Amino acid sequence: MITNGMISFDNKAFNEKKLYLADDGFFDLFTFPLIKGNAATALKEPGSVVLTESTAKKYFGKEDPMGKVVVFDKNYQLKVTGIVKDIPSNSHLVFDLVVPLSNYYNRGWFNVWINNNFYTYVLLDKKADEAKIEKRFPKFMDKYMGKDMARTGYRFDLALTPLSDVYFEPRSSFDDVRHGDQKVVIVFLSIAILILVIACINFMNLATIRAVERSKEVGLRKVMGALRNHLIWQFIGESVLLTLISCVFSLALLQLLMPFYNELLGFTLTVSWHSLPIYLFLGGIIIVVGFLAGSYPAFFLSAFSPIEALKGKLRLGKGGAFFRQALVVVQFSISVLLIIGTIIIMRQMQYVKGKELGYEQEHTVLIPVDNNDIYDNMFAFKRGLEANSSVASVSLMSGEPGDF
Repeated sequence: MITNGMISFDNKAFNEKKLYLADDGFFDLFTFPLIKGNAATALKEPGSVVLTESTAKKYFGKEDPMGKVVVFDKNYQLKVTGIVKDIPSNSHLVFDLVVPLSNYYNRGWFNVWINNNFYTYVLLDKKADEAKIEKRFPKFMDKYMGKDMARTGYRFDLALTPLSDVYFEPRSSFDDVRHGDQKVVIVFLSIAILILVIACINFMNLATIRAVERSKEVGLRKVMGALRNHLIWQFIGESVLLTLISCVFSLALLQLLMPFYNELLGFTLTVSWHSLPIYLFLGGIIIVVGFLAGSYPAFFLSAFSPIEALKGKLRLGKGGAFFRQALVVVQFSISVLLIIGTIIIMRQMQYVKGKELGYEQEHTVLIPVDNNDIYDNMFAFKRGLEANSSVASVSLMSGEPGDF
């Protein structure tokens, strides 16, 4: 369960919005590594709390946070029993603190079935059949929630969702985990592919223009007994090698520029260098781009006549010129398409930034009411603010404007 709450200690108070309530198996099920503490026991006791590295530094600086006591919502004294590494940006679960769910076991709202505050993660056995499990859900719901559904007139269902599918699922009103838009990913991948195509066309044209310079090399190799397929594989191999070198340079450039790019985006991007699919993807890109960029020059160069090549009388034919001109047209068309798309997106962003929101954002102060005394006397508090000559108007609402 994702919630927010006030953490206080030593006359300090923090309003934490990324606070998880979880059962004691949370760190056993998920692979969030603990720097300090035992994953199996960190959440066993109700009076415990696990902090991320950044949260621990924010609270205690350079002091050892283990065993320190903080107060949650003025009611629960929690002892720090674990420190977990900061959550990577590619995780759909994002938190700063984890508090044991057992603190709420005796609450009335916790012990009723009609409660949608929680997400349940289940690790199925490898032999389990998801379809058979889901078929049993309707009976389960009728057994425990049949009366509630009859009373309210609503039908509630359960469903299994693979963890790998959660990120691209549409966000719901009660879902605070991180989601992404698959369409945006496809758009960025398409742009990257178009840029690669432009680079391949550049390489083809440059390699073909340099063909005359390499014609004597081709002629000499043919005279020495080299077959055409040997020459084709040589030139494609050169192209793949160049692509490999380019890939290494691009990865080095990525590492160098990533901090500046993260600062520009406002959040941290991470690359899972320990993940095998990353290297399979890079290997596939190297081979595909190498073959795509080197195929035409390879077939073009290997077709040279050895006699004309050695005499230096080789000339590029008109048929090849037409193909190269077509490649240039394609290249410029892609470039114009990308430029037009960039201009449209820039204009849309300018429109969004300048759009009237319905209230004066620069002159509005948002005050989270996380104090019980203010909450119990909120209307008196509101009248007191309205009586202040510096305040134009006051409104109470359940969330931030534009948010849930």
